[in-house]
Amino acid sequence: MSKLYLVTDPGFARSFAASFFVILASSKLPPLQTTVSDLHEHLRLLPHSYQLYFAVSFLASSCCLLQVVLSMGSFGCAGFNTVLGPARPTLLALASFLQLIAWREAAYQPFLRRPTMVGTIITLLLSFSPEFLMLYAARSPTRQVPEGVAGDFVLSLGDSMGCASCVTTVKKTIETNPGVLACNMVNNTATVYLRKDADQEGVTRTLKAALTARGFPPVATDVAT
Repeated sequence: MSKLYLVTDPGFARSFAASFFVILASSKLPPLQTTVSDLHEHLRLLPHSYQLYFAVSFLASSCCLLQVVLSMGSFGCAGFNTVLGPARPTLLALASFLQLIAWREAAYQPFLRRPTMVGTIITLLLSFSPEFLMLYAARSPTRQVPEGVAGDFVLSLGDSMGCASCVTTVKKTIETNPGVLACNMVNNTATVYLRKDADQEGVTRTLKAALTARGFPPVATDVAT
């Protein structure tokens, strides 16, 4: 599986801090001071500020919500994270810089505080949607083999998964099968735990067809136990 570029990845915080420092320092340079001043005025116009928050935060999430929609439509992974993922620390730094400007304005303009809070919520929800999706995928504890397992096998998904949305889609597709007790996602593989009354061959065949239809065709199947 391609790198997910999550905030918990090693080196992400360092890249974010470096990007934020560069953006902040650049905003003090004479050629950009006028642009930043114009941005201050722009953020006072609520419809425009929300559009800007949405655009930057949407890119900072590597278009995660758009991938959710595509996965729902069985289009598979569009590869947004492959392109935008490496720039995610910089895009998150830019989103944070915009929030800094907005709250600086709100500190002197009380009527801006409530809409600025709305903008901050929008920024947080969109920017960190990959992390929220991974938390959602990790809700069921499957690191340890659950009780009542008749057997398990591993589905290798190759390079078909490229982001957090893909991980949650594959996990949900597998766990909705009535013969599956749980699924553990690690890298580009899914370990599938079967119920005692499940037919492994039938479940494997059904899951391969279901995942292929969703745009995530397995490339190999291995018996784990």
